[in-house]
Amino acid sequence: MQEKFVTLDPSLFTSIDRLRDSHRILQALKQHFHADSMKVVLPSDLFTEFTAVLKGKAPEILGKILKTWLPFYPRDHIEALVKHFTGDHMYRDALNRLFVEFSPVPAQEYIRDVERLGLESIHKGETMQKLGEIAGKIVFETLAVSYKLNALVIAFGKRTFNMCKRIGVKVREEVSKLKRMIKDHADVRRTLKIAGYALSFDVAKALTTQLGLPDFPLQDVGLGLIIVADG
Repeated sequence: MQEKFVTLDPSLFTSIDRLRDSHRILQALKQHFHADSMKVVLPSDLFTEFTAVLKGKAPEILGKILKTWLPFYPRDHIEALVKHFTGDHMYRDALNRLFVEFSPVPAQEYIRDVERLGLESIHKGETMQKLGEIAGKIVFETLAVSYKLNALVIAFGKRTFNMCKRIGVKVREEVSKLKRMIKDHADVRRTLKIAGYALSFDVAKALTTQLGLPDFPLQDVGLGLIIVADG
């Protein structure tokens, strides 16, 4: 059975409109890759928090997650968002639709014992020290899932990738026919990024092909290279 893995960035969940766009993007990706099964993997804390929302329970750290991915929002706005997510039936319905159709699983099911990535090594503990415990865990899990499962990272904007730069990961953005096609097919107007994480030249080369990117010179990947489909 052909499988395709994707992992979703916190930026996809910050409003009901983004959630609805995310659903359409996942549908378009599944159709494009002709995947018998497209598995959606969420950062573990994100999975836990939104599972609580769906059960009508109060999330514990969702506000801190949102503050990291919406850094210019004031505290009272973040608190209002969390309250809205837990109390608004339209948001919960959109979230439930995504969970029912794509059955996301927490990253820890695949990378529970992963503590470092690559020979030069990105360490989970050091990532959490540099970025903060919550953001560091989400960023590390995103990289680990992309690396271990060849998963594509779906995001709105550059926030996660900018944090990756802070831990020494290189980021390369290129104009992508695939991204344009997915965005048009899903009728999404906001800034969509589709990315992958490579720790070797072979994987980086395969990613450029998969993402529909032009050939570009590859240098030492070191702590890894995030290739971002943009344009």
